[in-house]
Amino acid sequence: MDNKIEIFSKGIHNVLDDELIPREAASNSYNWITQDGRIKLAGGRQIVGSAGLVGKINALWTGYTTKGVKVLYRKISDKLQYLKAGVWTDILTGLTDTDVSCANYSSLAGAFTLFNSVDGFYLINNAFPESPVNIYNASKNFKGYILVDRGRCLLWNREEDKTGLYGSYIDR
Repeated sequence: MDNKIEIFSKGIHNVLDDELIPREAASNSYNWITQDGRIKLAGGRQIVGSAGLVGKINALWTGYTTKGVKVLYRKISDKLQYLKAGVWTDILTGLTDTDVSCANYSSLAGAFTLFNSVDGFYLINNAFPESPVNIYNASKNFKGYILVDRGRCLLWNREEDKTGLYGSYIDR
């Protein structure tokens, strides 16, 4: 069996015996992903960093260098960290224990990851993640959820305006 359901027309049957479950159904949805109108078994998993108890992860994000090397970031409790040679290394400490919003941004100046939260608006050069820059300026930008699309940073869910959508200048 190739662990792929071509036409997922019978749904999930989690109370029937395995022998009674139709071919076009699944017994549960654990470790399955939806892709192109089908479900298929998710690929393997890998533990990153050292095993241990870290509590809630407020954000997990992958940035890329200009050469395409992945840089893995995470936000836990009051720290923003990146994975350096298998060890989580602190970038920022003393932050508020809240979620952050992340986005990747590329320009002629390099490849960057943006982090936006109640603590600030940080620009991190993925080639040098240990040197974040807080680019927050109360007169020019806001705090909320972000995404970068076609050279423009879009922001929504501000504390002062939950329904507004804001766009930055377009970086040509």
